[in-house]
Amino acid sequence: MVAATHQHGRNLRRLNRTEFTYSEAPSIAAATAVMLSAIGAAALALLWLGTGGR
Repeated sequence: MVAATHQHGRNLRRLNRTEFTYSEAPSIAAATAVMLSAIGAAALALLWLGTGGR
């Protein structure tokens, strides 16, 4: 939530500039999805290894 609020503030400052030109910014949602997938994969691996693979 903090990251989204910070990004929103940056976007508002960019829009207020008179010489505004659109440029694609990196997606926080995509980065969050990748990190959650990595955490989930690590947790699954730890659970699988912790049970002896049974």
